[in-house]
Amino acid sequence: MFLKNAVAFFDFILFFRHKRRHIKNFVGLNADYELYCSLESILEQFQEETIFLKMDIEGFECRVLETIIKHQDNICGSAIEFHDCDLHLLIIKNFIEHFKLDLVHVHANNSAPINLDEGLPLVLELTFS
Repeated sequence: MFLKNAVAFFDFILFFRHKRRHIKNFVGLNADYELYCSLESILEQFQEETIFLKMDIEGFECRVLETIIKHQDNICGSAIEFHDCDLHLLIIKNFIEHFKLDLVHVHANNSAPINLDEGLPLVLELTFS
């Protein structure tokens, strides 16, 4: 177990070298708390660059979809984990329709249950290219 954790840690360190950045703040809410920041404030830092946006922000994703659309010309690909899909299905569908990138992969997160009434996983991971 130690060896597996050590390998994962070093893989993480190696992945985020050079120009790759891992934002360690809680992203998605512009709050009066030092650990929170808005996605807008992050994307403004990269206005002159093309980025791949990987987002796992534990339920805040619907709060930032308009910001992603606003900055989509700077985004070449994205992987987003969506929570509470049964509650936000129309919002997610609207985002997919307005996002210029193509939805290329949908994956049910197996750590969350499936709503049996609708047959819909509560957490979906969507990849855009």
